[in-house]
Amino acid sequence: MTELLRRWAVIVPATGLAVLGLLVAPRSVVPGSALPAVDPSPYSVCPVAEAGGGFSSRLGVSGTDGGRASVIAGGSREVEIPDGEGPFFIEVGELAELGTTPILVEASSPAAVFSRAGDVPAVSGCTPAANGALAILGMSTAGGDGSTLVLVNPFASEALVRLLGASEFGIDTPAELDEMTLPPATTVEVLLDQSMAGRQSLSFGLVVDSGLVAAGMKSSGPTDVAMSEAVAGSTQWFFALPDFGFDGDIHLRSLADVDTAFRVDRIQPDGIVEGVAEGTLVAQTLVVLPVEEVAGPGSGIVVSAVEPVAAAIVYSIDEVRAVAPGIAEAASTWSVPVSAILTEGQTTLWILNTSGEPLTAQITRPGVGACQTADLPAGMTTGVFVTGARGGAIDVSADGSIVVFYGVLSGNSVGMSAAVPLG
Repeated sequence: MTELLRRWAVIVPATGLAVLGLLVAPRSVVPGSALPAVDPSPYSVCPVAEAGGGFSSRLGVSGTDGGRASVIAGGSREVEIPDGEGPFFIEVGELAELGTTPILVEASSPAAVFSRAGDVPAVSGCTPAANGALAILGMSTAGGDGSTLVLVNPFASEALVRLLGASEFGIDTPAELDEMTLPPATTVEVLLDQSMAGRQSLSFGLVVDSGLVAAGMKSSGPTDVAMSEAVAGSTQWFFALPDFGFDGDIHLRSLADVDTAFRVDRIQPDGIVEGVAEGTLVAQTLVVLPVEEVAGPGSGIVVSAVEPVAAAIVYSIDEVRAVAPGIAEAASTWSVPVSAILTEGQTTLWILNTSGEPLTAQITRPGVGACQTADLPAGMTTGVFVTGARGGAIDVSADGSIVVFYGVLSGNSVGMSAAVPLG
């Protein structure tokens, strides 16, 4: 598996030609008249879908309102998402050739991607492209790790983006990445292993000055892989803390040009403990907070800041690699667009009860009719194995406010992401 991951880390994508370093030459595409224009209709972009090779991905769209899915590149065929027939799923290899193949999902329903190579899983979400500030968290280029930044312009107009790196060394941006122009319908992969080697905690802020851009990242260790999408800033982030038996870190990234105060509160059965950690986040820098210093396994935390920040939970200990952006709000109903599809491995929900009272969760699989219930103690994260889920969608609801993460446990590998709040 180590050799497989090594080969995966240097795949040249079908949607853009990458070189080993910072400079990237995107492949030419069809004329602009044949490309999708910037459209206010609901859509999302899945930036780190994979077709064949070392990794392969499955796209899941949880709703039933119809739409279409297509690879963001000239000449790729489109697939219609049927209306009223339950969740939609497709192997990304049916849409494109070998490599990283970001997907444009023109639909109002949540979408996500589940990727796998043997028993190694990775999960990532799909989000709209943005013309403001975004952040990508959880990368590393130290101790045998490799990381790739994926930038996607899904539309017919050119996009201009500035990148602001931050690591344990402070503000950390190579001059070659200060500003990048993304032609229409282009995917760019930036390999960071050599030019930014030796960073244990690496993040990028993106400022989109014109056009619309979506972004994601791929980070590989000796035997495991993490994938994740970029997120916009928020002044509040929730995290459910699974009882994995090992600890992770909260990566907190400034998106502002001024310093901002932040505070971490612990959610536990007898209420909220305020200020278990607090400090000042310097403009455009990164802070790493070990989970074991602010909360125990099976609890939860909420991070608050004066200015918008980005936050993710990162597991990168021994053989484990997993990254999941935080959740900006609690809700009572949630969607998991696609679940684990490994021969070995268990689809798992991690549900944090933030309501202050014991709750009961209803877990259903749309289109299948199977239903489970789970007791949710107040102030605790409950892990729930979802029986019979092999690649399907999952709905989660409760009679109060909860926060839901999901993924898979498979041997020494973990895949993890945030579910989508519906209300």
